[in-house]
Amino acid sequence: MVSNITPTAVGQQNLTGSKEQLFLKMYAGKVLSTFETETKMEGMVDVQTISSGKSFTFPVVGRAEAKYHLRGDNMLDPANGYLNEVEMSEKVIYLDRPLVSARTTDDWDDLVNHWEAASRLATEQGNALARKRDQQLLQLLHLASVTDPALTNQPSDTDVSQGGTISAAWSFASKAAAQVCIQSMGTAAARLASRNVPMNEIYMAMNPVDYYAALTAPDSPFIVYETNKSGPNGNISDGETAINRVAGFKIFVSNHMPSTAKGEDLGTFNTYGDGAASADFTDIGALCFHKSCIGSLRRQGLTVARQRKEEIIGDLITAYFIEGHGVLRPEAAVTILRA
Repeated sequence: MVSNITPTAVGQQNLTGSKEQLFLKMYAGKVLSTFETETKMEGMVDVQTISSGKSFTFPVVGRAEAKYHLRGDNMLDPANGYLNEVEMSEKVIYLDRPLVSARTTDDWDDLVNHWEAASRLATEQGNALARKRDQQLLQLLHLASVTDPALTNQPSDTDVSQGGTISAAWSFASKAAAQVCIQSMGTAAARLASRNVPMNEIYMAMNPVDYYAALTAPDSPFIVYETNKSGPNGNISDGETAINRVAGFKIFVSNHMPSTAKGEDLGTFNTYGDGAASADFTDIGALCFHKSCIGSLRRQGLTVARQRKEEIIGDLITAYFIEGHGVLRPEAAVTILRA
């Protein structure tokens, strides 16, 4: 009786090597791509769409004053001070050259690949453009806070000067530290209110590290209402809703907060980072703003095109949009810096 047999190894190649070499590697049906970073700034700026041209001019109109008329005064006599000279200026935003994310395909890859890659990769290209837009707009918020105003001769009760910066010991390691941060947020809100900024539509951007540190600080002042079971901000255990508002600001979290010395690259006709005055973003703690602070000029929204290229036996796939962004209201932005 034969004690040992040698079964045919149907997975072995040329009778040598691993006996599993030829076995098909099963496709799991799920593609593991990187998690997409959520973009937030769309809808939080003033968007103007144009059908032609390379720029858009936003007129800036100052305020008029009023005065009681006295018996017999001639209102047309400039010496009597009735005639208003309303200060005028303008803000111009230019379109940048197309912002593009491009890649090529190889027909061979499409033939042998066992999962559909084209739509997934096209989505990634669109996401790359959205991330770039978010990064540029957040940088512009800081630049706006330190930009000189367009109007310089306004009535005494009208402040259109830059929102400026506030230095604070930006830390949430303890209740006392978090209280200092809340006070700085209150100072930022007061500064916007003093410039007649509409307070029902103001926002604050924070990075995830600071946001969740604020949420979990011992006896966090951010959730004092929740600990008393009476607050509007949601349940303490819910990270989505635990901190919605502070000092009137609608708070949101962004992974695109500027944090490097020079920031994202320049546009072709607009400045977003490197080369701009005060373009050091290393100490930014929070960005406080009204949506009218930044203007976004749009000529063509996201467009995805696929072109056949026989010289590479494949396709060229491009995703691009044509936009430009600029500062409209410096008085509507305040930067909180880490002291």
